[in-house]
Amino acid sequence: MIEKLFKSMFPETSIDTMLDVETRTLPIKEYALSELASKQILPDFFEPSCKLFTTAKIYNDILQRKKNVEIKFLGKKKVVNCTLVILSDTAQIRVMFRQSHAKVFIGAKCEGKFDIRLNNLKPTICVGDAVTSRGMHIAVHGTGISIGKQCLIGEDVVIQGHDAHGIVDIDTLELINAEDAQTIIEPRVWLGKRVIVLPGNRICQGAIIGAASVVTKDVPACTLAVGIPAKVIKHGVTWSRSRYKVDEECKDFINSL
Repeated sequence: MIEKLFKSMFPETSIDTMLDVETRTLPIKEYALSELASKQILPDFFEPSCKLFTTAKIYNDILQRKKNVEIKFLGKKKVVNCTLVILSDTAQIRVMFRQSHAKVFIGAKCEGKFDIRLNNLKPTICVGDAVTSRGMHIAVHGTGISIGKQCLIGEDVVIQGHDAHGIVDIDTLELINAEDAQTIIEPRVWLGKRVIVLPGNRICQGAIIGAASVVTKDVPACTLAVGIPAKVIKHGVTWSRSRYKVDEECKDFINSL
């Protein structure tokens, strides 16, 4: 069920970069977000077409108002055709809805804090398995954001799926930043503390972004980039979760190259 659901939500994203094989067999059920509204867990702004797919354990945690999963609504009118998939019961996840047709997918075995704000124009976000976040803030708009499996996200990282406001050409009165562009973070990327990733960029697998850097263009695989704007200063490197040894996850990644 999970594999079919993923492919229907993100047909252009490779499931192998996002979900491990064992995740695809997790037992999940379909729930209507309006059911949570009837139980006074959510405000009554979700039409029956808004669905939650998750395990029975995570759903019960939501019913008991545990803090590991929090769903909020920031809009002013009812939303339709939203899909929320949560497979991780080991992370603190807050998802804030504003508009209709949102798509959110959170993989299994994620850890840490995820703060996701879904803004206008059919926002989409996909977070893969085993992503660790020390306090990530994500603003999603339009074509959205994808974060591959096994990424490590430092404290106060901001990932932008759009500019918050329009930039206007004075001579033509045209908006010059109106087009949506997908922001892609491939598997096993390490974003250091207070990194900002601007819209429309791709950070390729195994890359490292140094603390407080601002990513304004694509970053190649297995490189170290730092600064404002972020520039590559070293090639042929990747990272290990341990400072003192090369862990098995890192070895497996290097062997796969």
